[in-house]
Amino acid sequence: MPEHQKVETETERVRVFLRGGIIAQGDAHLHKGTYQTRVSDLLNRKSEGFLPLTDVTYQAPGAPPEHTRAFAVHLADIVAVDLTVGAWLGDDDDGAVVEPPPPPDAGA
Repeated sequence: MPEHQKVETETERVRVFLRGGIIAQGDAHLHKGTYQTRVSDLLNRKSEGFLPLTDVTYQAPGAPPEHTRAFAVHLADIVAVDLTVGAWLGDDDDGAVVEPPPPPDAGA
C-alpha cells in the first residue's frame, strides 16, 4: 500500500457572508508551495464547487452562533468574503456589529 503524502498547508481565518444572511467564520487551508496559496485561488476553483473551512463559527439571522469542526460553503452562495477577520461578530475592537452586505439582487 503506498504511503499517503500530506500536503503542507497554512490556515487563513476568513469570514464568509452567504445568501440568506448566514455568516460563517473559519479557517481556509491554503496549499503552501502550489498555485493555491491565496484565498482567492480557493474561491476561483469553480470545478470544486465548495470552500471547505475548519474550526467554524456560523450564525443564521436571529439565531445564536453555532460552532462546528468542519463546514463546506457552496461557492455559488457566497456574497462576500472578509479576509481581515479579528474577533467574532460584534466583538471587534471598535464594538461595531458586523452586518452582512445586502444580497446582489436587493436593488432590483
